[in-house]
Amino acid sequence: MIGPWHLPGLEGTTTILIALILLLKGYDIRGFQGLDMPSNWLAVHWGMKKENAEWFISRAKLRTEEYTLKILEGKVLLRGWGFIIIGILLVQVSLGYIIIGRLMLSKIMFADYRCNSCGICWNNCPYHAIKKIGKYNPTPYWTFNCESCERCIAYCPQEAIQTGFSFLFLLYWLIFGVIAFVPVFVITKAAVFVPFLSNFKKGPWAELPVVIYTLLCAGVGYYIFILLVKNPVLNRVFTFTTPTKIFRRYNEPETKLKDLK
Repeated sequence: MIGPWHLPGLEGTTTILIALILLLKGYDIRGFQGLDMPSNWLAVHWGMKKENAEWFISRAKLRTEEYTLKILEGKVLLRGWGFIIIGILLVQVSLGYIIIGRLMLSKIMFADYRCNSCGICWNNCPYHAIKKIGKYNPTPYWTFNCESCERCIAYCPQEAIQTGFSFLFLLYWLIFGVIAFVPVFVITKAAVFVPFLSNFKKGPWAELPVVIYTLLCAGVGYYIFILLVKNPVLNRVFTFTTPTKIFRRYNEPETKLKDLK
């Protein structure tokens, strides 16, 4: 959404990948089609207004009915080839999402001081990725199984689930501004004494030490963050320095938690 304009989404290669998986499992694929739905990535942006969300949902229902009728008539309907081509061309964006979105953004989610330990998030996580920690007044803990589906954020009655952007910015500054230069510096200096390292730092694997070191630092940083948010004072600091506390939360009005089981 940009003002009053409803912009189409981009399913990329999603539909064809699902179709291929089902085909390999022996299913007879009669068609595939992408649908534009309201975005729910509340870790990054606020939810849509009710009227905008209803516009997308009503349009998706009409397209689904039309698609279903044609399939039932025995027709083959393969839609979205243009988006599939674009998706292939932008595959690096998908890889970036896997690294940034799944392995980093979804790993800095935390429950703020308003959490009342109701258990809705860990009891309704579709991937069983949220564990409760603490014997008294337990709080949610997001494991590396989290797929960043945002169900926990959308359905939290206290709106207590946030994303620790301030810690993320600090961690990125440390990794890319300070720590990332350590392995490069070490290899550069070591190359004076070990000749083959001179070729290594110029070859295709030159950035490998930086990548490995970055991922290790991100992983360690995640566990440090979990420890920090347990402190009431630091929890409030992270809560008041993240934009997610003012984001409009969204979930489909007709869909209740029991429907998602």
